[in-house]
Formats: sequence, structure tokens, C-alpha cells
Amino acid sequence: MHAGSGSSSSLLGRLTAAKDDDGNALNTDEIIDNVLTLLFAGSDTTASGLTSSLKELALAPALQAQLRQALRDADEADEALDAFLAEVQRRNPPAPFQMRLVGKEDLAVGGYKSRVHFCREC
Repeated sequence: MHAGSGSSSSLLGRLTAAKDDDGNALNTDEIIDNVLTLLFAGSDTTASGLTSSLKELALAPALQAQLRQALRDADEADEALDAFLAEVQRRNPPAPFQMRLVGKEDLAVGGYKSRVHFCREC
């Protein structure tokens, strides 16, 4: 997919103008699926990450104090915060699963059959 040549900077404008290598545009269902995916990715994962970070800090007062001290020192702040956030994401992934809808036709893979629009958890 390539962004369209239109002047729109909005997500919807870019999705409606996007074309694949053969010049085909996204259909309405594909545009809706992309918008919903981006809304989920941008809101639910952010909320989950913040919740997990606050939970980890609430349950570990010593870690809270250590991170607070590191943030006071500008030289250590970025490294300490990056390490903390990486550990939070490792222990509590903001999106620990994926949900997929099987396409517009029944599908058989490796002897397993899925019906049209059947939701699969990966």
C-alpha cells in the first residue's frame, strides 16, 4: 500500500487515497478494519501500559524510591525510566494476544477449518 497523492494529512484521508502496487484502493471494510485497529492500538495499549506501570510502582515502594532518586539526576533519568518501562512491558505486555477475523471465505489450514468471519485468538 502507498499513501495517495492527495493533500490530506488525516488518517481517514490517507486511507481513502491509499493504493496498492496495482492501483487498487482499500474497500470500505478494509478502511474500517484499519481505523479500528489503530484506535485499539492507540488507546487500549496506552491505558494498559499506564495501569501496569502504576501497579508496579504501588506494589514496590523501594523501586518507587529508587526510580524517584534516579529521575532527580538528569544523567540517570532516561536510562532508569527506559529500564523501568521495558521491565513493565516485559512482565505485563500491553497487548498480550492478537485477535484476527478469518477472511470472507471459509478457510482450511493444516486440516483445521475456520468459518467466514470466525474470530481466532493467537
